[in-house]
Amino acid sequence: RYAGTAVYVAMVASVWMAKMARGSTGDGRDVSTIKKAPDLEELVRVQENVLVAFLASKCDGSRQLIPNLKWANDELVREQHTDFHFSMMFLDDMSAEDRATIEGQYEISDLPVIKWIHQRKILAYDGQTSANGIHEWVKNAIANLEFSDRKRHCDACRRTLEAMHHDWGPLVSRLVAAGAVNPGRPGSLGSETAESSRAIMKVCSSSYMNALSNISRADCTKVMKWHGQQVVSRHFSLFASWCRRSSDQSRELSLKELQDCASQWSSKVPNGRLGLHEKIMGSCSDEVGSVMKVCDFKRTGWQSKKRLARSEQYHPSACEACKGIIDDVAFVLRTSSLGILPSSVLRKRILELAELLDPLCADSYNRHEGDATEGPARDFHTQCSFLFDNHEDEITSAIIRWVGDHGAMAANASSLTTEICSRTAKRCKEPKKPLLAEEL
Repeated sequence: RYAGTAVYVAMVASVWMAKMARGSTGDGRDVSTIKKAPDLEELVRVQENVLVAFLASKCDGSRQLIPNLKWANDELVREQHTDFHFSMMFLDDMSAEDRATIEGQYEISDLPVIKWIHQRKILAYDGQTSANGIHEWVKNAIANLEFSDRKRHCDACRRTLEAMHHDWGPLVSRLVAAGAVNPGRPGSLGSETAESSRAIMKVCSSSYMNALSNISRADCTKVMKWHGQQVVSRHFSLFASWCRRSSDQSRELSLKELQDCASQWSSKVPNGRLGLHEKIMGSCSDEVGSVMKVCDFKRTGWQSKKRLARSEQYHPSACEACKGIIDDVAFVLRTSSLGILPSSVLRKRILELAELLDPLCADSYNRHEGDATEGPARDFHTQCSFLFDNHEDEITSAIIRWVGDHGAMAANASSLTTEICSRTAKRCKEPKKPLLAEEL
């Protein structure tokens, strides 16, 4: 009886969705126009993510918004994203009763206005109303739902970008083979295609990513699914400019020259000669222009003073640098296959832990501002070398205890920082303990 009911409900929903998309191109993904409050209620019930534009037919702002909605919808469909539905409601064409219901339920005081509904929960839309603005906001909104929390999303963004740079040589070769590089303009990528998407997604199965956890590889797939084309395309233009400068050529480079240059790029990444932090900030940080805006990176302003004498440039204190390195340790553990192990097992795999942490100091050139030749990254590298040259055994023991107490997946590494930077290496003053009630 229950199976029959489920089939019936699915058939009704299918028929209703077909009615909503009537007049579309046949794929059922066009922007629907809803005329009655019960129809919107049904749409929200059967669709997990709904963007609704509440409009007025005689309003210029509403008329300008319609083509933007349609373009954003079509672009998302072209990119093979289907986890959403776009709809429009013209409130001045509705009955007075339905309009009052909608305005009260969705807190509408002015038109046009856009609302985002996720799992029947009405949320604010705070993006731009341009076609590109709507497109990017919806992509980010759905992509953010793929991750359980912001810290994990930030880790995924950072690891994916690191993997892309390590895999840059093979990636460029794959894109050339897929015909994704614009003919005659080998400094940019063409529009996204199935072949270019497959070339980009292979970053998540590269040797760099295969050394990480299954969770990290799965998260890389989510990041590249939603943002891969934009991230790679943006970086490709930067990369082509670097190639022209490094080869002292003003002309456009051939595809073969680009591939050779991409191999040189990949070879410079492990030793920090390119300094990936700035490039990763452009995709992961909260700053204006970033692609994903999921990391709390803060700029120090060192670049504005980098032409000054080194003594006048920004340098992190020994304590700041130590804390930064321990944050790197926690990041590496969270995203590695060792990060999900209990401390009792991790203790038996100390050699693997040592191997995991071995490139940590070289990677500090890529995880902090600057690179191997200039900037604060050099101070972080110096502090990292000091820590592991003088306290490697104590650091290993502290990590195992921290994993036992908190788990490597814990977002907060403050206790590990105190253990290593304050008590072991004496780089920071130990935080004062709060007084107990009987001591007050």
